[in-house]
Amino acid sequence: VTQHITTDIAAVPLLWVIPLAFYLLTFILAFSTLLPRIPVRPRYADAALLTITIALTAEFLANAVAYSRIAAALHLVAFFALALHVHTNLAQARPPARKVTEFFLFVSIGGALGGVLTAIVAPLVFDEIYEYPLAIALALACRRRLSERTPWAPRLAGAGAVALAVLAAMVLPTIANVVRADAQAPLFARALQPIGAVLVLALLVVFARRPLAFAAITLVALLGARATLGSSLGPTAHQVRTFFGVHKVIDVRASAAHAFLHGVTLHGQQYADRPLEPTLYFRPEGPLGSALAALRGSPLRTSIAVTGLGVGTIAAYTEAGETITYYEIDPVVVDIAEDTRFFTYLSDARARGVTVNHVVGDARLRMEEAAPDSFGIIVVDAFTSDAIPVHLLTVEAIELYLDKLAPAGIVFANISNRHVDMAPIFAANARELGVHMRYAVHVVENTEADLRRDDAIRPISSAWIALAREPAHFERALAAFPWRDPSDPGEALPDVRPWSDNYSNLISAIRWTGTHIAGPGPADE
Repeated sequence: VTQHITTDIAAVPLLWVIPLAFYLLTFILAFSTLLPRIPVRPRYADAALLTITIALTAEFLANAVAYSRIAAALHLVAFFALALHVHTNLAQARPPARKVTEFFLFVSIGGALGGVLTAIVAPLVFDEIYEYPLAIALALACRRRLSERTPWAPRLAGAGAVALAVLAAMVLPTIANVVRADAQAPLFARALQPIGAVLVLALLVVFARRPLAFAAITLVALLGARATLGSSLGPTAHQVRTFFGVHKVIDVRASAAHAFLHGVTLHGQQYADRPLEPTLYFRPEGPLGSALAALRGSPLRTSIAVTGLGVGTIAAYTEAGETITYYEIDPVVVDIAEDTRFFTYLSDARARGVTVNHVVGDARLRMEEAAPDSFGIIVVDAFTSDAIPVHLLTVEAIELYLDKLAPAGIVFANISNRHVDMAPIFAANARELGVHMRYAVHVVENTEADLRRDDAIRPISSAWIALAREPAHFERALAAFPWRDPSDPGEALPDVRPWSDNYSNLISAIRWTGTHIAGPGPADE
């Protein structure tokens, strides 16, 4: 549930804390003396569990990314109910006192095995997060069959009403997007998803009294939903799973483009009819694009280093005789970026006479292997989504970049993020090291046509920082875009403590109520 929520619904920092807290809370309640004292009849608890499960199944079938807060809340409520259910069964099955030590030893072993299956086995076996539907079905299979005389009709009617309400609120907009993305498909094909969803929910209501049948139907529905989990942007052209998550290449028919997604976070795109055009955070009119264009012909562009590959968009700015080195931790991302069926930024650069290198591994560790003064420009592009790689923005990390940077070189960092404001952190680290910083925000206003095309990839705002040893090193690179100097009156950033390898405070960087830098964030669908 943690992986599903943080990658497929909402990429929010520290969101993983909530399901962990729910898990521990249900364990405490199940093994405490408080729960048995609550006067709740088993049939009412079971009816609530079934209602939540049916609503959860409706959300799975809807693939309702647009309703991320509602969807995340529904998954958390269902997780709490199912975890409390299985933990209560576990607590009721505990043996006499003389075997309690053995009992908890096996409970601990079971937890360890669960961690191994989720973290190691599942990424090797599945190309989707199928272990989540499997866990839901196994939890439901632990239900006990209640008496046939239990008055199910009114409660299941309520469960059906809740599920249909969820379906109506969530699935219809998703269906509308799919219809627009594939308008030439036959009407019956476009109607399969809503008809199938209603039939599945009806089967769940009919077989609610039979635990194994209910669990089996739920499993088939959830596995089917995950197997066909596509995007409102278009069908999935390629999909692979690694230890870092599920990577998808989407065929965006409305925009004649391919898009690369990790969960719901967009990491790159390329238009088929405009293959040389940089997109997303790297648009020519944006901070980085204008800086690289201004430096055309400069010795600084002779050797460029980039942490984080994506689809290799930055290579679109390179010219013959230049070298660009990408540091990428996931080798599968390299395979996707090099697959010319989808993206050609790297192959086009090589055709122009550019040397393109890949260094696979953690960027900070592998960059230590480079010689001093190796790069004229270093682009740090690993700060999207919820997983903020703190070790790439600390004082020690910036010291490493400066050591590998030419004397007049510039470090650019993509700090576009909806939830975390990293500009004050870089400003504090720059002051600590005695270097100079500039920051810029490129706010893209979507046109009315963009807003009406829900199935198209819209332009994305971005935020960037630049670091250099002397202010004069900025003059040429930053002249074409309104970069800000945090040392100027009115441009000052919040004063924070510098981050180091021994200190970081992600909570202080989270935007709770607003943003200092407007707009940019991970490009959710």
